[in-house]
Amino acid sequence: MTWIGDQATQLELVTSNVTYTYPVTTAADTWTITHNLGRFPSVTVVDTAGSIMTGAVIYNSANQLTVTFFSEGSAEAVSGKAYLN
Repeated sequence: MTWIGDQATQLELVTSNVTYTYPVTTAADTWTITHNLGRFPSVTVVDTAGSIMTGAVIYNSANQLTVTFFSEGSAEAVSGKAYLN
């Protein structure tokens, strides 16, 4: 483990570079992702064309999250990939 800063701030430098990619080939409006990273990762979702999608992310636990997609107030089924890091 490498620390940045003095002992008062103790900011941890994450060097493990552990990520998780979740592919979705069948369109769905809700993706439940079990990633087993043991933390609450940032989430980027792209559709099959590579465009970034916006979804509501709920962290169910340190190892699972749910992404739900909406369009104009209604559920919207999408396929693509979720990148977690």
